[in-house]
Amino acid sequence: MTPRPRRWRRRLAWGLGSAALLAAGLGTAVWLGRVSLLNRWLADGHGVWRVNLTGLELKDSQIEVTGLRVSHTD
Repeated sequence: MTPRPRRWRRRLAWGLGSAALLAAGLGTAVWLGRVSLLNRWLADGHGVWRVNLTGLELKDSQIEVTGLRVSHTD
């Protein structure tokens, strides 16, 4: 009787590689759609203030917001 080959290392490598690719893909999608997602999130509030922005960048470990517009709705 021959011993069964150990496949757990290969399965672990495939699983970790797949998880890393999935995380990278989701992270890229969120980063590319960050302005749209943030505008949707800000529009969900039922307050009297309306917030909209046109740009969001990461510079020198700080977030730079451009085109911020806040308006009051009655």
